[in-house]
Amino acid sequence: MKLRAISSFLCFLTATGLHADVTARYSATIQMSALLPGMDEAVKAVQSGMPSSTVVRMKGGKGYSKFGKMEAITDYTKQEITLFDTATKTYAIAPVSQLTETLTGAMPDVPGDAGKMLAAMKTHFESRKTGRTETILGIQGEETEGVLTVEGPAVPGMPQNGPMMKMVMRIWVARPEETLRVQALREMSGYKQYADNVMNTGTMLKRVLGKMPGMGEGIDSMFQEIQKNQSVMLRTQMEMQMPMLAQLAQQMAKAGQPLPAGFDPNAPFMQMNQELVELSDAPLDDALFRVPDGFRQVPVEELVKSMMPARAAGAMMPAGAKQ
Repeated sequence: MKLRAISSFLCFLTATGLHADVTARYSATIQMSALLPGMDEAVKAVQSGMPSSTVVRMKGGKGYSKFGKMEAITDYTKQEITLFDTATKTYAIAPVSQLTETLTGAMPDVPGDAGKMLAAMKTHFESRKTGRTETILGIQGEETEGVLTVEGPAVPGMPQNGPMMKMVMRIWVARPEETLRVQALREMSGYKQYADNVMNTGTMLKRVLGKMPGMGEGIDSMFQEIQKNQSVMLRTQMEMQMPMLAQLAQQMAKAGQPLPAGFDPNAPFMQMNQELVELSDAPLDDALFRVPDGFRQVPVEELVKSMMPARAAGAMMPAGAKQ
């Protein structure tokens, strides 16, 4: 879940602009299934920890973004980012390059045996334009579908029939003619291109993904596909299947261990949806692009650590399965 949080946060840090005032708000939902006994509380913790909305504001050479409890102001002229946390009333200022190093360092190294298993995994990503269109917030969008599969070596004592993981992403972006028609959308597109080229979001993500042996190539291809289209995202839907966990649950049931209430082996392990619900070019107050009074400055490492609370990877494992 840390990888997902970092990737989303990086995208929203840099999805800001340079000319007219623009505000964009996205709603977000996440649903997870407890496929194994003992996962219920961990699932609830993950669901409650994900923000229900994200906000992006643009004015002049600065951008503001909010992801969960963390807020950020990006100064494109200085290529500098200010992070601040309203809960602790702290903030940190860092060049983009330093933030990249800090985020990379915040990703824990995968320990020995787990690292070897990840390195042996094979990832594959493919995408296609579906030809489907839909109107979202009055804007015509077109859909691209991407499928990421993860194949891994057989694990002793674990059933494995099919991929270890399959993730399907459906992304709707604004059609090119809509960008010309809608002023706020045009501004957002210009800022997105600037962020991708100058702030180099792709490189930032690639360095973070490098901490995931065996996983980087397929996920990197997925982000490259997302960045290829310079239009603004209107909606993103992601569905993750974990066939191995479902098979393990059925094996445990045969051994007499009760399954979680409402267990469905065919249900997705996780579904995440994000959709544009507000787009405005109304003037914005300069104060929105400054850290509020009364905040205390701290090292950027401290804020990044608070952004990603230490939640052990084993938290998503069933009770009794932790090493």
